[in-house]
Amino acid sequence: MSYEAKYLGGYEKNPKPQDVHLIATSDKLEIPEIQLTIPYERLSGAQLVPQRIPLSAMIPFIGTRRVAQAKTYMLLSYRDEKGSKQYVTFDVDLINEFDATLRERVIAFRARARGEAQKPPETPQQPPQNP
Repeated sequence: MSYEAKYLGGYEKNPKPQDVHLIATSDKLEIPEIQLTIPYERLSGAQLVPQRIPLSAMIPFIGTRRVAQAKTYMLLSYRDEKGSKQYVTFDVDLINEFDATLRERVIAFRARARGEAQKPPETPQQPPQNP
């Protein structure tokens, strides 16, 4: 499933914000425009981060203590190939839908990985014995 987003930064190989597609596959998140692939086994977090701005910036005659939520961003944390913690931020058009899809795919991937790891080793089948 593919979602349109604006990459805001964090990936050292591509520091410039740009329009991207977030492609959630069964085992990884791909962002082809910035040549970034994050396998789910290395994804350590996906957070929705609200940016708050004072209402006075939107409505000039109101007190500065009140705050309105203007935008919510997706912050992904993962371990790169060297094992270093990395963070990338996106402004996703359908952020709640993308968040649900990503969580669903990661949970399914990890369940499959646990299932494969917990399977008992196969034992050779013995031919039936005649009494």
